[in-house]
Amino acid sequence: MIDLSESIEFDQVVDMAAQRLSPRINHSVEDIIMELMEGTRMGATPVTHDVALPHFQASNLSHPEMVLVRAIHGVHISYHNYVSDEQEEGVVPQEIRSFMPEMN
Repeated sequence: MIDLSESIEFDQVVDMAAQRLSPRINHSVEDIIMELMEGTRMGATPVTHDVALPHFQASNLSHPEMVLVRAIHGVHISYHNYVSDEQEEGVVPQEIRSFMPEMN
């Protein structure tokens, strides 16, 4: 769990989550960041009801891993909205965000 008391950008939160996940899933911080950011750029990060769920598939995991983030002042994020087919940005407020590699 990462608790944040300041306003923060999405890429900063991704970096923090990657630092936590890296030793647990035996993937480099850089690879985790790349996977999470690419998924978000492509519109694969669900954002709904004040929650963002960045995720990616990782090979050779024996069990799922997740990093939860609570940000009191929200996380600024830019993402592709598949419903409107528009690029959107805003603040995902103070709810839990998870960064989760899925098992193959």
